[in-house]
Amino acid sequence: MAAKSGFHSSHESVYHYLRTKCHASHSYQNPMLFGDRAVSFLGDVRFPSSDLAEIFISEGTLHLNVGRAHGVFKDDEYDIFPYDPKMRIQSFTKMASVRIKVDIVHGITSDVVVTQGSSSGEEIRTGWKARPLTHFSAQKAHVNLASNVGASKDWSVALASSKFLQPISENMESPPYSYQVNMNDHLEYEVSDSLGNRLINVPVILAQTAGAMANVVRILEHVAKFKSIEILENRLMSSWLETAFTVNIFDSQQQTLDASGVLEVRANEVVNFTFRNLSHRPLYLTIYDLTPAWQIQGIFSSGGGPDYWVIQPEDKAKNYTGQKNIPMRMVIPEEIKQRGLTECDDVMKLFVTTRPTSFAALNLPKIKMLDETLSRNKSDDLADFLAKLALPHRGSDVDRPHDEDWATRNYIIRTKAGDKEYR
Repeated sequence: MAAKSGFHSSHESVYHYLRTKCHASHSYQNPMLFGDRAVSFLGDVRFPSSDLAEIFISEGTLHLNVGRAHGVFKDDEYDIFPYDPKMRIQSFTKMASVRIKVDIVHGITSDVVVTQGSSSGEEIRTGWKARPLTHFSAQKAHVNLASNVGASKDWSVALASSKFLQPISENMESPPYSYQVNMNDHLEYEVSDSLGNRLINVPVILAQTAGAMANVVRILEHVAKFKSIEILENRLMSSWLETAFTVNIFDSQQQTLDASGVLEVRANEVVNFTFRNLSHRPLYLTIYDLTPAWQIQGIFSSGGGPDYWVIQPEDKAKNYTGQKNIPMRMVIPEEIKQRGLTECDDVMKLFVTTRPTSFAALNLPKIKMLDETLSRNKSDDLADFLAKLALPHRGSDVDRPHDEDWATRNYIIRTKAGDKEYR
């Protein structure tokens, strides 16, 4: 019956809807999702729920389920609309909606107000979806155009239209740039860092091909998003949370990070992360792998697990150990090997929160290579969440635990090929 009526909804979209409804009524109930979140019920149309935030109502106030930890800023704008499991992806931009604006940003949620499409907001319900429209991050990645590229008006317009990029001229008195576009001897555009080193595993674009400039801008946007997630941190984290957990990392020989914060392993070697909850309340752990292919994926969710794991404090009576062990087998991706490289770095980014939250919006695909079509990530709107945090200094209440406190940790795992690889 559902299939005949055109019902198409992924496991993930239904889960997020039910989780939001459940949390609004019972804040301590946190349903979890296991399995392939992209699979659709009775059909092949997939609802991109991870690309959208969600509305919930508490004590008569409208809230979003994203906050500072997701890169949200005051005055960010969203369109919101009712959740409909039969909705097809193509219908998002066609439906009537209500516009909201972020009023107050908290750690992992935000308070919002209605600005358009509703006089009272009374018809809005918990579980409505929110699609980002505008983003008010104060920081952008500065891009320099080398002299052999030329700072044409077209380049300036293309870069300035991006939410993540700001063009500067080589001859202007400008802030230090993050990336530079060069033209190599083969008349190809290359992207290098501020030291002039070409970015590894980033495609070059033949200058004479149609859409070359647009493709370079898209690559720069992807890299800027990736880097903004890598440096994402909570500058308002309470001192309580700083001491509430420990993370230990060891290779198969029980070696740990070196003085520079890097753990070197051989290909196929297993690295063990041990997270220990030292507090007296549950902590929620999410881990993302920022890969050498400029891809970001959840360690738990990509394997069919939940968005996060709940780490209960140690309680021998309840058989809680207060810790979780996470083994990870490190490999060198094929695209890295094909470039003749024998080592690569993965940045493992840990998010620790004091209440459940999803960071699914942080997922990024790999950068498309030369023989593939370079196109905007379907979650490009949601990428507004990914700009760098520009937060004030800590307040006066940093010593007490918060319901919306969060912390991050970055760990670099360097995987090297060798005569003998682990099997």
